[in-house]
Amino acid sequence: MILLTDSGGGNRPSCSIPVFGVGLLGSAIVNAVTSTAHPRVERIPLSWTDPALQERQLQELEARIAAPLQESPAACLKVLWSAGRAGFAATEAEIAVELESFQAVLGMTERLARRFPDAGMGFYLLSSAGGLFEGQRHVDQDSKPEPRRPYGVLKQRQEQLLAASGAPITKRIYRPTSVYGYLRPNQRIGLISTLILNGLRHQVSNITAWMSTLRDFVFVEDIARYISRVLLEDDARGEESTAVLAHAKPFSIFEIEKMVENVLGRKIYVSYSLEPSNQEDITFSHSVLPPGWHSSDLSSNISLIYKEAVASGAAFGQPPRLLDRS
Repeated sequence: MILLTDSGGGNRPSCSIPVFGVGLLGSAIVNAVTSTAHPRVERIPLSWTDPALQERQLQELEARIAAPLQESPAACLKVLWSAGRAGFAATEAEIAVELESFQAVLGMTERLARRFPDAGMGFYLLSSAGGLFEGQRHVDQDSKPEPRRPYGVLKQRQEQLLAASGAPITKRIYRPTSVYGYLRPNQRIGLISTLILNGLRHQVSNITAWMSTLRDFVFVEDIARYISRVLLEDDARGEESTAVLAHAKPFSIFEIEKMVENVLGRKIYVSYSLEPSNQEDITFSHSVLPPGWHSSDLSSNISLIYKEAVASGAAFGQPPRLLDRS
């Protein structure tokens, strides 16, 4: 995990921002925060597989975070949970491990909030719109989460645990749709980046959905800009809020395939499963989007990802882990 320490400035108080999970989303958010506020950045070891070691590491982190809160009553703590090793096809056993880690981090935050009740305390959870609303079309303010897989159940349980906390914590829940982004070493990638990567390598992309399956795709940089602004500007003293981070305009898998082909300037190799396991539509209404949210143009972003992959050589190096999330 990464600990950001923002010394404040202007109307901002000094603030500790521990970021749990620095994969595709977490690393982009860290980059966005550091480019705006220039906080101190420290990489802190945290075990995700050894509960006893993790407990000791969180105790040490808790002591470090408590120090500035003791020194200044105006200081704040904003915990960002963007961790997610479990994917869309995760098993019950895999999500159980991740849920335990989430509970441990939430417990640490609750202890600090009760110890320093006058400080600004916020917990910012990145959940999953796809996991919660799989198979639902035009999800709006009245739609209810109905997870169909262990992964969706995990996200729903995380949201419930945060919402049920009695500690004085400002609770912010964000539900991204299908996230796509740049090709990065050791980061899992979604459908769009997979099509670009395999298209550049003249390899086949195996799709476990129909050509007509509708999904909502959102650029990781849009999420990073929005969440970084929230982390820096939110006073962490308010009511719970929940919002979907979406493009709010669905595209079929076939449309995405054609966009990638247009950017590459040639056909790509795609194999559609005869018995798809991820074929349900998931689409969203504009009404679920939060104030100040902006989603950029999909076709332009596909071109950006392609150009960077070629310029950096990422398309021809070690292949990233493939992402099976919605």
